[in-house]
Parts: sequence; structure tokens; C-alpha cells
Amino acid sequence: MRRILSLLVVIALVVSACGSGGTDANVSEALPFDAVLLELFGTDDVGEYRYEIERQAEANLVECMGEAGFEFVVDAALPPEVSEDLVVDRSYVDEHGFGIITRFRDWLADADFTARGRDLNREYLQQLTGDQMQQYFLTLEGEVADPGQISQNPGCRGRAADDAYSLWNVFLSELPNFTALGEERDTHPDWLVAQGEWRECMLAKGFDYAEPEMMRNDVENRMNQEVASVFEEGGLPLDEEGGVWSLDPEADALLGELQAFEIDAATANWECNEPLLDRFLAVEREVQQAFVERNQDTIDALLAQYGTS
Repeated sequence: MRRILSLLVVIALVVSACGSGGTDANVSEALPFDAVLLELFGTDDVGEYRYEIERQAEANLVECMGEAGFEFVVDAALPPEVSEDLVVDRSYVDEHGFGIITRFRDWLADADFTARGRDLNREYLQQLTGDQMQQYFLTLEGEVADPGQISQNPGCRGRAADDAYSLWNVFLSELPNFTALGEERDTHPDWLVAQGEWRECMLAKGFDYAEPEMMRNDVENRMNQEVASVFEEGGLPLDEEGGVWSLDPEADALLGELQAFEIDAATANWECNEPLLDRFLAVEREVQQAFVERNQDTIDALLAQYGTS
């Protein structure tokens, strides 16, 4: 029996290349600003860090509601996006390409869909009395503050977020210009020259993309379109039989064909990128070093107060 699980986030969990950096990198060997992130957050992967603090905020919320005597359920999270890393493991590329299809399959295999289509929090609320329900929402959302004032009772949701995001919020307020690092790198003259050589190499291999991100986006979009062509109602490509969920055979075949293209594209990308890697890394290091030097006093203060070393 085919059943469709409706999720607005269908396949919006795709990721870019899997790298060898991140938390395994030694701080002394890391690029200048990556070393700052490693010491401050324990990782140089900002996307992964934000994903983790989102999960921590959810865990804080569930714990806070439980301590107040209420149940609260958080929907299972989609996998984090993996940040692009200049250094990519060839064996991973040969087997998984960019990792887009693989991670989608892994998520489908690990996720628990037995409660999909049900709102467990609403079901729980229906068991409460009017007074209990009022207290539930007061505990969850807190009290609205007067204009210009800070609420003295932000509720479990507010306290959970404040606790989880505290360091991230300090970081953003002190170094808001860190978001410009990527643009500085991508517009650096040496980077543009190397990227032009990468593009020529990719064209020779039959792939017409201006940059690697466009290639990954193409795989993501084709995955969405091909699954949607089978499941016009929208939703995840799953079959349910006797309470057991599995990937629909037709969708499985489509994903297999798309992954073959993904692996070919990722392999070409690896082969074209490898001879240019030192030049790309030199630009990355130069841009990060300049940023650290411009913000050295602020960075020193952050690490002195919040650093892990």
C-alpha cells in the first residue's frame, strides 16, 4: 500500500561536499579564522554548529516543559547541511559523489515516521482541562512584556533559546562582519583566475557549471523534480506496509540514476579542483588572516572570555 507523507521540507536537506576538515583539524594547522572558530565553538563548521545549538534549544525546551509537569514533543530534525570544504576525500567522492543522495537515503532509513500525520502536542493538549491548558501555554510561551520592556517570564521557549544561543549571539554581535568573508574570498583576483581554470577543466569533461555550488544545486533540484514526477501529491517517496516504511521502488531507481550522475560530476570536480587546491587555499588563508588582523582585539577578548583552551 502506497502512502504519501506530506512534508514541506521534502529533500530540502541536501548537502555539499564532505570534507576532511572540521573538528578533526588541529588548531595549529587550521586556517587563521578557522582556528578562532575551533577554539570558540569547538568546530570550524558554522553550519554544523548552528544545527547543534538548534537541537540543544529543542532539548532544553522539552526538559523545561517536563520539569513543569507537561509533555512536549519536537519533530525529528533533518540532517545538518555539511559545509563545503576545499579538501575532499577522493574515496568518498567515488562512492557518494557530493553526498546528496546518500545523506537523503540515510535520513529516510533512520527517521521514525510512525507518528507522521499526527500532531502529538495537540493530542496531548486535548487531554488537559481548561486551567491546565492555560498553564501549559503560560509555561511554554511566558508572558508578553510591556512595550520597550523585557519579559520577566519568557517561558520555556524563550529560556531554552537564550541558553542554547547565548555564545552564538555574542559572537554575532561582536563580529557581525564575519559573514563577508566568503564574498571577499570569491571576489579575490587569484581566486577568480583559479576558478576560471576550474571551469575550463569542467567544460572539457562535459560539465557546464560556473562554480561547484551550481552543480550541487542542480543535483538537488533534479532530485526534487524527479521524485515529484512520481509523487505528484507531494511528500516523501515512502511505502508503508504493516507499519513498516520503505523507500518506494520507483523512487529508489530514480535516485540510483541520479546518484550515478552525481558521482560523475563530483569526480570531475575533484579532478579539476585538485591541481588548483594550493592556490585556492592560499587565497582562503590570505583572506582569513586579513580578517583576523582587522578584528584581533575583539577576537582576543572573545577567546579570553569564552575560548575552550
